[in-house]
Amino acid sequence: MQEQEASSSSWVVAMMPSPGIEHLIPMLELAKTLIIRHPNITLTLIIPSSTPPSAAHTTLLRSLPPSISHTFFPLVSLSDLPPNTKHESIFFLTILRSIPSLRRTLLALSSTHHRLAALIFDAFGSDAVDVASELHIPSYLYFAASTMSLSLLSSISPLKLKHPINTA
Repeated sequence: MQEQEASSSSWVVAMMPSPGIEHLIPMLELAKTLIIRHPNITLTLIIPSSTPPSAAHTTLLRSLPPSISHTFFPLVSLSDLPPNTKHESIFFLTILRSIPSLRRTLLALSSTHHRLAALIFDAFGSDAVDVASELHIPSYLYFAASTMSLSLLSSISPLKLKHPINTA
């Protein structure tokens, strides 16, 4: 039993929220819940961004328990985008342009910690799946929305099959 406890203490979970504090806060709440339920794991938040962290980000991250660490990816440039680019596009592109940093960070975590148990990302981080798969790291989508939204999204595909849209 003692051997099992010792091996579980080396488990690390990487978590990548989408840019913006509105994505960071739900991911932090999940991290805190995981730490309460599994006190022998450590969590590392890896945060992509195109701007330096705000005072709110810094304050929030400083308040975390010691078993939750964080690192910011190098800032990505979005200077090639038009000024009226939608927030959703900015989030997707920030993560897409952070993929090389994600790969380096996951490799570093894998070499530093014997057991990188998982990568958890939110809805805008779907590009992370390929990197996790390439590195043989299980990846999980954290869907931080209401049950009603989840129900709606899960019913869209069956509705398309049942009632195809005629685009002709």
